[in-house]
Amino acid sequence: MKKVISILGPPGAGKDTQCILASKKFNLKIISPGNILRKEIKKDTSLGKKIKEKIKKGDLIPDKIVEKIINKEIDESRKNVILSGTPRDLRQARKFKIDLLIFLKCSKNEIVARLLKRSKTQHRSDDTKKIIAHRWEIYKELTEPVVDYYKKKYKLKAVNGNLSIKQVSKQITPIIKRMLENNNI
Repeated sequence: MKKVISILGPPGAGKDTQCILASKKFNLKIISPGNILRKEIKKDTSLGKKIKEKIKKGDLIPDKIVEKIINKEIDESRKNVILSGTPRDLRQARKFKIDLLIFLKCSKNEIVARLLKRSKTQHRSDDTKKIIAHRWEIYKELTEPVVDYYKKKYKLKAVNGNLSIKQVSKQITPIIKRMLENNNI
């Protein structure tokens, strides 16, 4: 039976990076709504233009759009799946069947520093101080309750996301391995 793992954390916690590393180690299909949405923007479709405006403001993309994208990708996958940054609110947490949620616990100071650094290297329009502060507030309000939701369901494993990429990966690897081999976390 196909397993669905999610890596969740604040903006800039390294969700996509850790998904890539886990995908390579365990042959998982990565589903990154952020990357999929950015591809839609590059296509310059009407949907892409709407998404671009939301992202510029630091706002979340409507759940219906994200859910449609994710469900389609999960259904089409023949492999176990790893999601990056999903579910982002309680509504999505109740809607998706996720077997394991790995939470990258990071401090606000670390996140701000990472995102400002990223803005210099990747030139992302959503990595300004003002938008970072807005995204952090949205994360605290909407996404952080998801962590409690999965904790109560015993499907949560938290790791220290303030560490280096390699150190975070070393924490995640045995969690995923145990889950895939023994069907538990």
